[in-house]
Amino acid sequence: MKQFQTLAIWTVVCAVSIAALAEQIPETGLLFTGLTYRYSYLQPGLEPSRSWFGCSRQSSRAKPTWVAKSCSEALSQGTYWAVMIGGDKVYITAAHVLGLNTTPTEINGVKIDNEHGKLLFVKGRAYMGTLAYTVEQVGRVPSLDDVAFFRPHEKNIVDKVGAIPLASNAPVSGERVSVVGFPGTAYQQLTEMVVTSVHETEGFMILNQPVDPGCSGGVVIDAAGRAYGVVANTDAKNKQTTVLRLTRDSLQQVRWTEAKTTLSHKFD
Repeated sequence: MKQFQTLAIWTVVCAVSIAALAEQIPETGLLFTGLTYRYSYLQPGLEPSRSWFGCSRQSSRAKPTWVAKSCSEALSQGTYWAVMIGGDKVYITAAHVLGLNTTPTEINGVKIDNEHGKLLFVKGRAYMGTLAYTVEQVGRVPSLDDVAFFRPHEKNIVDKVGAIPLASNAPVSGERVSVVGFPGTAYQQLTEMVVTSVHETEGFMILNQPVDPGCSGGVVIDAAGRAYGVVANTDAKNKQTTVLRLTRDSLQQVRWTEAKTTLSHKFD
């Protein structure tokens, strides 16, 4: 009888612990970005051909020419979460998830190196979650190169993603933290890691494991569920993840632009 009582008590304790842990795990969301590129590639000139009588004749297009072409929209996936700025809920992700600060090295087998191929124009569109709410405004902070804030076009969206409070203290080396995001799946995942180094002056910290690229833009939280920063880069070779720190001061520096202007632009 005592064994059953002990088992029942242990089950209740576990249930309470799991419930408490679940309350500390913030909700994040899936962010999809579609990028369409217009590019030009160098098409080799035609070689001189020979007639039936052995006489050569020059092709009408002997010199190499640049040919412009568009590629179909490529869809990528990342993670977003939310904070409060001035009483408004604002969403956060890594800038490269939105296609910012990045250029492809190859399109349809063409090297984009200004020798074999050149990038002319990129058009980007971003969608929140499976309901595909469109991103209307994008915010940037000059000191946070790979962090982007955004607001949806729709004012009343169905969204479980609540605002996460920022940690008031700085992280320390050896501290256990958690990465929350979507690692290339349709389900949110929490991964425990350890802070290996903190570079507070430069605004980033390093964790001891790599994460799936789908976690880019995800949130890193402390034991109390408060946000330290944004997952910006993962390095499988060196087994580490770079996190850009977010502070209350940085949230006051956000500058907003229209998404159609920020996500679509020409290249020189």
